[in-house]
Amino acid sequence: MDKMISENGETTADGSICGYDSLHQLLSANLKPELYQEVNRLLLGRNCGRSLEQIVLPESATSLSSKHDFDLQAVSFSADKEQMRNPRVVRVGLIQNSIALPTTAPFSDQTRGIFDKLKPMIDAAGLAGVNILCLQEAWTMPFAFCTRERRWCEFAEPVDGESTKFLQELAKKYNMVIVSPILERDIDHGEVLWNTAVIIGNNGNIIGKHRKNHIPRVGDFNESTYYMEGDTGHPVFETVFGKIAVNICYGRHHPLNWLAFGLNGAEIVFNPSATVGGLSEPMWPIEARNAAIANSYFVGSINRVGTEVFPNPFTSGDGKPQHNDFGHFYGSSHFSAPDASCTPSLSRYKDGLLISDMDLNLCRQYKDKWGFRMTARYEVYAELLAKKIMQSLTLTRYPTPISPPRLNLYPLRQIAASVLSVPTTGNRSEMTSRRECASFKSLAVGQTSTGDGDDGYCTLIDFAGNGGGEGTKVGDDLVVLLYHIQHACKRIASLVASPFNSSLGKLSVNSSSGSDRDAPKPLDIVSNDIVLSSLRNSGKVAVMASEENDIPTWIKDDGPYVVVVDPLDGSRNIDALIPTGTIFGIYNRLDELDHLPVEEKAELNSLQRGNRLVASGYVLYSSATIFCVTLGSGTHAFTLDHSTGEFVLTHQNIKIPTRGQIYSVNDARYFDWPEGLRKYIDTVRQGKGQNPKKYSARYICSLVADLHRTLLYGGVAMNPRDHLRLVYEGNPLAFLVEQAGGKSSDGKRGILSIQPVKLHQRLPLFLGSIEDVTELESYGDVQQTVNPGYEV
Repeated sequence: MDKMISENGETTADGSICGYDSLHQLLSANLKPELYQEVNRLLLGRNCGRSLEQIVLPESATSLSSKHDFDLQAVSFSADKEQMRNPRVVRVGLIQNSIALPTTAPFSDQTRGIFDKLKPMIDAAGLAGVNILCLQEAWTMPFAFCTRERRWCEFAEPVDGESTKFLQELAKKYNMVIVSPILERDIDHGEVLWNTAVIIGNNGNIIGKHRKNHIPRVGDFNESTYYMEGDTGHPVFETVFGKIAVNICYGRHHPLNWLAFGLNGAEIVFNPSATVGGLSEPMWPIEARNAAIANSYFVGSINRVGTEVFPNPFTSGDGKPQHNDFGHFYGSSHFSAPDASCTPSLSRYKDGLLISDMDLNLCRQYKDKWGFRMTARYEVYAELLAKKIMQSLTLTRYPTPISPPRLNLYPLRQIAASVLSVPTTGNRSEMTSRRECASFKSLAVGQTSTGDGDDGYCTLIDFAGNGGGEGTKVGDDLVVLLYHIQHACKRIASLVASPFNSSLGKLSVNSSSGSDRDAPKPLDIVSNDIVLSSLRNSGKVAVMASEENDIPTWIKDDGPYVVVVDPLDGSRNIDALIPTGTIFGIYNRLDELDHLPVEEKAELNSLQRGNRLVASGYVLYSSATIFCVTLGSGTHAFTLDHSTGEFVLTHQNIKIPTRGQIYSVNDARYFDWPEGLRKYIDTVRQGKGQNPKKYSARYICSLVADLHRTLLYGGVAMNPRDHLRLVYEGNPLAFLVEQAGGKSSDGKRGILSIQPVKLHQRLPLFLGSIEDVTELESYGDVQQTVNPGYEV
């Protein structure tokens, strides 16, 4: 590319700085070495007291850079050597690029041209051993949102669309996690558009997605014409290489946005962007670097390059004359580290790949050194935020019937809530960390995580990864599956707590399956979609059998597991804020059925006896969200900590009392019960049974809630009529109860020994303390056969 110095001696028409690729190249070429060294120290800082070291890349990678003319740089961040932890070095890459064809070219050609342009750059990253690679914002298209023309919506695609499939193959080929920011079309929810980053795992699986939190409304950034603020909060994705998050573009101007990713445990935060020189360039080297320092994590900043010219001139209401281009995207991608050091930036006008080795131990080392978390005093600012938010929520009274505009304060509420809880006294001596977290963690089981990011408490994934209980060996596939199930349940927990779920809970839709299934409601269906999506993304599930589907759903031929699930039990009571739950069971796929047609092997895999379960559990959505699970060795419960998004171990090795003093049943049906059941209830509530104490009734009419109480306090929870489903309610809960030392029965025989004959098979269900259930069975006829049909 020709380099011509502009009249004012600054930036040339090609985007360089006075003919140089970057500020650092300009300084290096024009200062004496000793002066440049000192300037460089001030501009880039020192990593552990020394300059960043260059990485020697393999010739196979550097030759691709020469052949395809893209900037290639590689440097290394180190950390101090520790005595108790090994180095955690991960190789990370950033790609910046211009579009491949003019914006007037056919859209499909433009996308394919970008694919072809990026392929050798991604190959170079893979050949160089990059573990995690991030692309720029909306990398599959020109950044056409300035035009406000709707035709550019054609570039939108679903999360598992063309670009994801393209990158999945490369992720698998190079064992590389890839962050892919796209324009998302949400096919399942009205085809709404979002600015989304898709996280593709090193096995080619989709780990998850994050939607842009903050949308600009300044100058030519007319993005709100196409999409609004995201709804995913501040997720942190736990990859095999480290914990990563994505702060898309404009979110870098919002310090609380950076803070939230740090509070949720991010070690690397990517900032894929599309920004132009006239607006943001003075801020570009400052904001990400400050975020890395303040939050003790690494930041990778990516910006596209080039000037994109559009066929029709446009204006943006800022007084400027109409024009055909957004301005020059100045590239300059770089990394920032928690110790205030940063890399030189990539070219201001050329495509480029920046590679960095980073020892993630540096994150904790600088938390300890500078003590920003310890001295942050989040509770002071949380109080202020909460106060200001409540003031904002106070509606102005207008003299006319016109309502004031609705305030979109949810993101700020979420930040306030995440920092509001102050650690209290309690069993803190059993914890090894002073982490700012919800106060209930002081009640968490005193078992420390064994991972490198030891917070002094144990998460669900830590627990499963370390064996899931004494005498149990939990394979990696099951840990991955549990990770995706917990992710689905977090989304459902958010859904049921949403102020917008009341209309979903009221409206029923027609069922096509007859009397064996409850008529599903929209909340059930949305929850079912969430679970199915998570199971697909896990890559570990062959078939899912759900209460919401007439037949099992075949997912993946080589998936090792079968999952049976009731996605949202008790949803008919959602309007009354009665607790709801998700119930699931996990079986091994029966390899001997692989030769059968899909529908046949899907059904037979789903109709396994309960005594073949590998794992089962429920998630209770109530005043807290509880994930109760057995992996075949004891029953354990984890409570969702909303400040970190983690399920924390709070009830290890639950043992249901051998006898309780509570029975849970709808005794309004008393006169429809058989004589044996009526006699049992009459006896125990008078204190004339084997337990001389009088029993009390506790009944919520939510299976998961009634069972959770029974599991903790003992007694028996029951539904004596043929109402509950064997496959995805009876078997999973029976396995869980028996692993806690309890007993399950249909009134005559153990639940786990029953061979299911159809997917939605119903049965009576009695679960609880071993002595209580045994005593109940001794009364003989306890199964209700009279069923006149109940309206409620």
